[in-house]
Amino acid sequence: CVVGFLAGLLGIGGGLIIVPVLSTLLLSFDVKSSSHVLVIAIATSLASFLFTSTSSALAHHKNVNVPLKI
Repeated sequence: CVVGFLAGLLGIGGGLIIVPVLSTLLLSFDVKSSSHVLVIAIATSLASFLFTSTSSALAHHKNVNVPLKI
C-alpha cells in the first residue's frame, strides 16, 4: 500500500522501494544464497508488477476503456 501511494503521489517506480525492502527482508531471514538476494528481490518485484498490471488492464477492459481495435 505504501509503495502504491508513493508511486501515485510522486510518480516513482515501485521498484525503487520494493527491491531494497525485499533485499533487507531476505537478508534478515538469513537466505542461504546471499549472493542471489538482489536477483531474487528484483524477480519478486517484477512478478508483483505483472499481477498488478494485469489486474489494472482487466479493470479498464471491464469499464470499456481499452480500444481493442488498435
